[in-house]
Amino acid sequence: MNFDLGLIDKDNLSEEEKKNLTPYQQVEAAKDIYGWPFKRLRGIDKLVALFKKYFLTTFGSDDLDPEYGSYVKQMIGRSYSNLEEIADDLQNEVERVEEQILRVQTESFFEIPAAERLKAIELESIYEDNSSSMWRVNARYKLINFEGDEYEGELLPTES
Repeated sequence: MNFDLGLIDKDNLSEEEKKNLTPYQQVEAAKDIYGWPFKRLRGIDKLVALFKKYFLTTFGSDDLDPEYGSYVKQMIGRSYSNLEEIADDLQNEVERVEEQILRVQTESFFEIPAAERLKAIELESIYEDNSSSMWRVNARYKLINFEGDEYEGELLPTES
């Protein structure tokens, strides 16, 4: 398994270069030697992961940022009379998260690459999901970054 971690290949460095590595570079090189199970996300993949994190985090659960997250988990088990009510609630939560990400990216002190900056999140469709014995609802969404890349996925993915 080969991940693009942007790490330093210590084997290709001269002895002089090895001595001049910063502490951060030494840690990065050690990760390369001993293995690191995480993949560095870039571009639209990083933006998708950020959206999922915000969407699935319960609103107000982060003491350091109580204005972060959504109420989607509170929707589970709630009584709805039709699919339109669910669609309205899901749309509200997607918009809440979109506003949060845009706020965080606007207030950032760091320059965020266009491929990782959110342009829009669109709820494409909401449908009954008959993949299990329980009645479920799911939705498809599209996420667009400032480079024009698009990602489409299920809002509430199920295990296969």
